[in-house]
Amino acid sequence: MDIERTVTVCVMGVGLVGLLLNALSFLVLRTYRIQHSTQFYLQVLAVCDSFAILFDAYIDGPQRLWGWRLFTDRLYICRTDMMLDYVSTYVTYWIIVVISLDRVCALCRPITYKLYLKRRQSAAGISLAVVLLCYISFGPVIFVVFGVRADEASGRVKCAPRRELERLLQLTVSTAAITPVLLVLAANSVIFLKLRSHWARRQDQSANERRHGQGPRESPRRQAEIVRVITLVSSVFLLLVGPAQLLVILRQHFPPSSVFYTLSDTVDELLIVLNSSVNFFLYCLSSRDFRIHLSCFLRRAPPPVPTATALADQTSNMRAREKPDQPVEPAQGPPPPPPNSEIVPLDGTDC
Repeated sequence: MDIERTVTVCVMGVGLVGLLLNALSFLVLRTYRIQHSTQFYLQVLAVCDSFAILFDAYIDGPQRLWGWRLFTDRLYICRTDMMLDYVSTYVTYWIIVVISLDRVCALCRPITYKLYLKRRQSAAGISLAVVLLCYISFGPVIFVVFGVRADEASGRVKCAPRRELERLLQLTVSTAAITPVLLVLAANSVIFLKLRSHWARRQDQSANERRHGQGPRESPRRQAEIVRVITLVSSVFLLLVGPAQLLVILRQHFPPSSVFYTLSDTVDELLIVLNSSVNFFLYCLSSRDFRIHLSCFLRRAPPPVPTATALADQTSNMRAREKPDQPVEPAQGPPPPPPNSEIVPLDGTDC
């Protein structure tokens, strides 16, 4: 079908641009002098998006264009290929869920977030746990469902789900498709409500300060910028992945030979690859810090020195992580004598 081949070529072109931009985003985020959990999550997201583009555009693409796929006649390699293809996409979804929930925790429980979740080590552990859980929960289903069989139309050997287990694959795909979308939608609703309450509280504080003759306080630009980036990324995720996963659920009720099944499969891949390719533009649009670091990276200049607000934030985080019962080092020299006390000489004589 000409439309399917045209959309597949567009998917491969968008995927190539997305791979380059994700690599650039990863390198720019690595140049930040102060590395928090948000920067680490965005780096993990760039890596996961690259894997999703690689499998969706350049592993599935040749199969749609020429009906050819690597190692389709080998059972375990076929199953491993399909497991990486499916799971790499869903890992991207769940990383976006983790980023949204991380921002919800930062707004609702700021002290707990600064003590335990803001550090880079915590973000690395959470990201590794998400990847392992996706592979452990979704991988065995792919290994059981998929097998090697001959195509009825062309007679070629291909990797496809077994006919008696296709219903299990449909149920797993539908559950894995709709759950991240619902969680991101709920997290965005909580973020919107918390920001609305914070904005109302800030307006009241500003009114009180003007009433008492005080100047307005400086707005937390860095925190607002992080919220803007995460909200924009998750909103684009909902706009692109939501319809794509709706097509995934709807096409399960059509036979694979139907026109709707074929077109929905191709459009679904286009939306997924587009979602994994646009994050660079979202960072440039919503983050002034990212634009500054990008300019320094392209000019091969050293990254900018953190502002006083960022350094103060890092210092407060380090002090908050210290133990409250940590002993204090004694001051140098002997302590001063108390007032109205007798000074006794060392030789025992009276003064």
